Amino acid sequence: DLTGPSALAEGDHRFVVRVPDVAGNLAERVDWVGVDLTDPGAEFTAPEEGALTNTNRPMVVLEYGDPAGLGGFASGIEPEDVTLAEDGSDVSAETARDAGRAVYQPPADRVLAEGEHEYRGLVPDRAGRTVERTRRFTVDTIPPDVAIEMPAEGFIADDFVVDFVVWATDLH
Repeated sequence: DLTGPSALAEGDHRFVVRVPDVAGNLAERVDWVGVDLTDPGAEFTAPEEGALTNTNRPMVVLEYGDPAGLGGFASGIEPEDVTLAEDGSDVSAETARDAGRAVYQPPADRVLAEGEHEYRGLVPDRAGRTVERTRRFTVDTIPPDVAIEMPAEGFIADDFVVDFVVWATDLH
C-alpha cells in the first residue's frame, strides 16, 4: 500500500508495482512518470522589439521549445496549446503553429492600424509550466510630408550657387 506524495527529482522515473493476493498470485505493473521542473523556452524573433515597420501586415514569429532539465527529461509542447494575442485579441486560430514556432500575419481584411502594437505569446509545456512573452513594435506606413520652400517652383538660377530650404515632418 503506497499513498501520498513522493518527492522525485527531475527526470524519467520507472516504477514497478507488485501485489500478491492471499492465494499467492502475483500481479505486476511497470510504468513510468516524468518530472519536468524546467520552464519551456520562447522568444519572438520577428519583428524586432521596438521596431518601426512600414507594413501593416508584418510577419510575427514566436519560436519555442521545451529544453531538458537536470534529469534529461522534457515533457514537450503541444503546438495547438500555444496561444497568440494581438493587442489583447486572441489570434491563435489564424496562427500557423508547428513543433517549434508560431507564425502569424494579419489578414488583408484586418490590417494593423498606424501606431504601436503588442503581441503576447503563451507557451505551456505538457507538465503545465507556462511562459509568456511580449513583443511591441510600431506600424508606420505613412511617408514623411516634404515641402520645398526655396527655391520657388520653376526657379531658374543664374549662378552655380542655389540656396535651398526644405521641410520634412513625420509622425514617427
